[in-house]
Amino acid sequence: MNKKVIVIGAMIIVVAIAFVVFFLLQRNAPGTPGTGMGTGTLPPASTGTPIVVPPAPTSTSIVLGTSQGSVTMNNFYLTAQAITQDKEAVILTNTGDYAISYYVPDSSFSIALLSTPLNAARQAAESAFLSKLGISQQDACKLTVTEGVPIGVSDQYPGESFPLSFCGGPATL
Repeated sequence: MNKKVIVIGAMIIVVAIAFVVFFLLQRNAPGTPGTGMGTGTLPPASTGTPIVVPPAPTSTSIVLGTSQGSVTMNNFYLTAQAITQDKEAVILTNTGDYAISYYVPDSSFSIALLSTPLNAARQAAESAFLSKLGISQQDACKLTVTEGVPIGVSDQYPGESFPLSFCGGPATL
């Protein structure tokens, strides 16, 4: 099994749980009257990697270099749901159906399919990926992107990772 996929998948799940806890604490914490928001602290995630608010952006677009040429995309730090404190992982989005993250050390993206039917989750995730980054399928295929299915969702593809469906990955899962 690919250790990086397992580590990234586990990190996505931990961050998702921490994010839910964070928002529940924020909603229930006392705050300024009438705002509904309070101050609270996020308990450390079980991996010891707390999340922090994304840094202030400096540009609306970023460029990632690849072996197939550079890809200009929307600055996903602007809309990131979270960034790990060590700034090695960026959670672009995390819904009940999928989670999309960016791993800084190797400039790779990971898409975890979190619900069944897998094909519907995959289609929604790939569409959200293109939309969030503001790129074409052709540019997406230049990037390092893997899709996977956590074993808790389906044991049909344990430890497997796939390219995007339009980049040579299987048409259906």
